[in-house]
Amino acid sequence: MLTVLRSQREFKGWRKLVMILLLVFFTATTIPLSAEQKKMPRKLQRALYNAQEANKKGEPEEAIRFLETYLEKYPEEPPLILFTFVGSLYFQTDQYEKAFDAFLRAFNMDPTNASMCRNLAVLSYQMNNLNQAAYYFEKTYDLSPEKDIELLYQAATTLFSDKRYDKTIRVINRYLGIVDEPKQRWLKLLIYCHMEKKSWPEAKKEIKSYLERFPDDAEYWNILANLYLEAEDYHQGAAALEIFYTLSSPDDKAWLELADIYLYLNAPLKAIACYERVRDRFLEPVLEKIVSAYLTTCQYDKAVEILTAALADQETAERYKTRGRVYYDSGFYRESIASLNRSLEIEPVQDETYLLIGYAALELDELEKAKEAFSSITSDPYWRSQADAGLQIVNTLLTAKREAEEVADGM
Repeated sequence: MLTVLRSQREFKGWRKLVMILLLVFFTATTIPLSAEQKKMPRKLQRALYNAQEANKKGEPEEAIRFLETYLEKYPEEPPLILFTFVGSLYFQTDQYEKAFDAFLRAFNMDPTNASMCRNLAVLSYQMNNLNQAAYYFEKTYDLSPEKDIELLYQAATTLFSDKRYDKTIRVINRYLGIVDEPKQRWLKLLIYCHMEKKSWPEAKKEIKSYLERFPDDAEYWNILANLYLEAEDYHQGAAALEIFYTLSSPDDKAWLELADIYLYLNAPLKAIACYERVRDRFLEPVLEKIVSAYLTTCQYDKAVEILTAALADQETAERYKTRGRVYYDSGFYRESIASLNRSLEIEPVQDETYLLIGYAALELDELEKAKEAFSSITSDPYWRSQADAGLQIVNTLLTAKREAEEVADGM
């Protein structure tokens, strides 16, 4: 029944953002040699210059060769800028592991460098080492003087993609402790974590908290409703579903299903409200249910009204019979007989209809008419036994009436 677990899909879009960050960073990693030349050994200056010229010509592999040759010849204490440059070249040539190693060496040389730390996060993600990527994203946040909250979100979504839901929740809680007004996507991510963990009580709690902030988010009313219904809490589930339907304008079938839930919960007025939304389009399949709900709430006039409207649309024996039964139950016996007779005109053989006419006539003290109706039932044994009981009452009343008349005449 849970139809809303789109969490993995929603956060896969992060991979595109990661690639944008990579491209933005590495596009910016050119080497301003002129500013650094005086501080570098001449051989390093030459290696960096040759590498940069080769890269400008579109030959990054040749640029890498210059730098690797220098590192082999002079491995002791190479400068940070060399690892930064060769790391960017490795990235250009899709050598992500080598790029990561180069930036890691650079970061170890300058462990407070937030940009270098972010590169490690992005490269870890590119190599699908998501847990490590999340670590470096969060560490970048700690190192960054701007305290860009987006870095924490990157850490959280990366952990979520790696199915490390407890760690994701830890980062989310850290975020919630920092901001006054949390953004929707963070709260949604928290909900998804609990749902992926199948922690249904926590999921319901977080969804209700979320809906207090964002009550017009129809999708999450649907999620909440499904959680309640899965737990067989039909009262809460129906209430949440009704809000979801009101916000989202669902198809008619959804309203019919909700009406059935309300009937199951013995809430006919709620069921009627749902049926009324669709009766113009689905009158035939729900007519009997609507009438039954009205009768349960003793709204006989409403039941007659909807049956009369249905008859104006199409006259059927069943509809006339149903209206006759409603008239009978509400004490309008003459109207009942008239409607039941119209039913017999359309479909003459109806034992139950004759039985209803007989009892309605009894209520009006029209004994001969009652006797005629009961006597018309001849086929089905069940209805025949019911008719015999009615005839016995009629004959008893007729006998009593004759005896009373005889006594009156004798006086």
